[in-house]
Amino acid sequence: MLKLAILGFTGRMGQACWEAVQSDDSVTISLGALPESAAILMPDGVEAVQSLNDNFDVAIDFSTPDACLEYVAQCVKLHKPMVIGTTGFTESQWQQLQKASESIPILYASNMSIGVHILNQAVAMAAKMLSGDNVTIDIIETHHTHKKDAPSGTALTLASTIEANHHQPANPPQSIRAGNIVGEHEVRFGMPHERITLKHEAFDRQIFAQGAIKAAKWLAEQPAGWYGLSSLV
Repeated sequence: MLKLAILGFTGRMGQACWEAVQSDDSVTISLGALPESAAILMPDGVEAVQSLNDNFDVAIDFSTPDACLEYVAQCVKLHKPMVIGTTGFTESQWQQLQKASESIPILYASNMSIGVHILNQAVAMAAKMLSGDNVTIDIIETHHTHKKDAPSGTALTLASTIEANHHQPANPPQSIRAGNIVGEHEVRFGMPHERITLKHEAFDRQIFAQGAIKAAKWLAEQPAGWYGLSSLV
C-alpha cells in the first residue's frame, strides 16, 4: 500500500485528499503536515508533523509557496517524490522547484483535474488554428472568496498555452472571487462574426484530490525529473 504525506493537511485540499483515500484501498495517509499553530484532532493512523520523517512514500503538497519550498528541501534530504498542486510561486521559488527536480521526482500541476488538462489541450489547438489578427482571446476564472492568488495558477497556465500557440498573447486574465465556487475557467476566442468558448467547471474538490493521488501512484515509480499531468493522460 502506498503511504502518502499530505502537506497542508488542514486545508481544503488536504481534507479532500483524506476523503479521497477512504474509497481507495491502494493508498493510505501516514503523515499530515500542518503549522504548529493548527489545532486539529488527527484521524487514526495519521501522524501530525511539522517536519517530515521517513514514514511515507510520496508527498502531496497543497500548502503555501513558502511552506512548499521547506517541504521540498525535506523531500530532497529524504529522497522522496513530491506531487505539487500549490500555486502562487515567485520566479525565484519556481527556479528552486526546478532545481530540486534534479534530485527527486516532482510532478507539478497548477490544477490536478484531468478535465482541466483536457481544456488546456483544447485551448492549445484552438489558439494554433485561430492565428489571424482579428482574434481576441479572453480568460475568465472564478473561485471562492478565500483563494489567495489572483489570477489563479490555472489561468496563468492557460495564458502561457495561448502565448505558446498563438502569434499574440491573450488579454490579461479576469479574476472573480465569489461565494464558495470551487473553480471555473473559461477561454473565449472572439472573431468578427462568431465566438468559440471553451470552459471547465469544477463542482467538487474531489476531482483535484483524486487527480493528485493518481499522480502520486504514477510518480512513485519514476526517476528524478520534472513531470506534469501530460505524463499520465
